[in-house]
Amino acid sequence: QQPHAVESLRRALVSGRLHHAYLFTGPPGVGKGLAAQGMAEALLCVAPAADGDACGGCSPCLRARAGPHADLHRVARVPKSDGTLAWQIKINQVRALQRALSFKSFEGARRVVLLFEPEKMNPATANALLKTLEEPAPWAYFILCTTETHKVPATIISRCQRFDFHRISPGDVQARLETVCHGEGVEAEPEALRAITRAAWGSLR
Repeated sequence: QQPHAVESLRRALVSGRLHHAYLFTGPPGVGKGLAAQGMAEALLCVAPAADGDACGGCSPCLRARAGPHADLHRVARVPKSDGTLAWQIKINQVRALQRALSFKSFEGARRVVLLFEPEKMNPATANALLKTLEEPAPWAYFILCTTETHKVPATIISRCQRFDFHRISPGDVQARLETVCHGEGVEAEPEALRAITRAAWGSLR
């Protein structure tokens, strides 16, 4: 649903001309997380397809998808005891990441970091991440996903190659809804599908 971003990333994977850090931006539910996961799998895959996609069947692909994978690091707000998420990404999470990235990959040649909601960092945490982005290990690749780009420090944005993910067209949203209904054996009323599509406002979530 995001052909410009997907094709650009595929070309980078095929050519080997990869940036060490990417920033995926856009509204919720438009595919940023899926694209980040797909990119991570492609970077870790041992038998990628000719178009740059991960094969989906090798051991690294399966473990990157289902976890755990020693070379795939996910950084996000952690759940609290009451089930809600912590208000911020903690600096100790970035410190732990820095320690892990100081070592070469356990398998293959790469380590991949998926960092969700970089806007949820306080200045100290953001500065710690910035240092890692400024002096990255040659085997480390970062993919940051945000819905609030304006809250991400400009210094971090400047270290990343940015991809803007746009709202999905109504036609594509409705087609996806029809596919889901068909898969569940549900016969959806056309007017109901159109109403849900309008309410979705370009977000599959």
